[in-house]
Amino acid sequence: MKRTDVGGALAAACAALALLAGCGVGPKEKDYKQYAVSSSFNVQTRFDDGSAVGLVLNLVNGLGDEPDDPGKFIVEQLIGFLPGPLRLAAEPLTAELGRLVNAKLLAAIPGLVDEVKQFSQALASVVRVFRVDSVLDVGLDARDRYTASHALTRVTYSYDGAQLAVAGPELGPVAVPAQIWVDYQGDVLRVGEHELPLSLGSIVAKGVDRLVIPRVAKSCPTCLNYVELITWWFSCAAIAADVAERIDPRNVDTAIPIVLTACQESSHGFSSKLTEMIARLDQHGGFTLRGTATASGDRATLSNGRWLGEYRLGRDVRADLADGNTFEGVELVKP
Repeated sequence: MKRTDVGGALAAACAALALLAGCGVGPKEKDYKQYAVSSSFNVQTRFDDGSAVGLVLNLVNGLGDEPDDPGKFIVEQLIGFLPGPLRLAAEPLTAELGRLVNAKLLAAIPGLVDEVKQFSQALASVVRVFRVDSVLDVGLDARDRYTASHALTRVTYSYDGAQLAVAGPELGPVAVPAQIWVDYQGDVLRVGEHELPLSLGSIVAKGVDRLVIPRVAKSCPTCLNYVELITWWFSCAAIAADVAERIDPRNVDTAIPIVLTACQESSHGFSSKLTEMIARLDQHGGFTLRGTATASGDRATLSNGRWLGEYRLGRDVRADLADGNTFEGVELVKP
């Protein structure tokens, strides 16, 4: 038998013997405690430009990162949706059209650039700073070995003095990880490395719509989500006639509805890209955690907890967890 086969056979044997606690992962029979754990995460590691988060933030930043933005950005998006002849006429006028649209938009929404940047910063904050409530089950198995399970119950975001809690079914599928190695050494509880899943994209989308939009969208108090806000930013009805007049002055009446449609499609395309990029965060989101905490004399509370490990945004996009990622625990009263 190959060495790899030995490992597989051992794993299979452990799974088969789990109920008998033969591999230290059986049911917890003694000294059983269930802790309600509250963890605070502040992930300040930089995300690469190629990451899902980096792409999202760069995409939004693109609306306001040049002097002639957001007009220039919107015109560049719009031109890509024009039919061939009008696109060929518009491309040499990109800079001129960008300045024209920028002036038009800033006249209608004076604080637009600041609003775009605030939206981007708020999105970054939602991705990086949050609280996680979870349940940590700890106990001795039949062979007197401590094991634990760890499961999410709630994620809470804070922004601009307000909070949003996402709990229950809205968290998405929350798989309880396999049994985790734990150990009490005097008054110190050590929690072995384990995976804690997090449907980050779905949660971020809810956080943006419910927490960020009401505080960022000052120019559009009726906007309920980022798709509506982006549509407001593009202001297609306001700019279509001016753009049409520049690119096809002889057939303005014919060109206006074409330009309007292209602008609306580009706005929808921008929102769709943002939605797609946020959704990518669901695929591999979560944590790899290991930690230590101080247990009280009766082990009813955990304090001064510290999490180390990784915050996972994608298959290859990870941020190290270092300082600032803490947790506390209180024993749940058993019914």
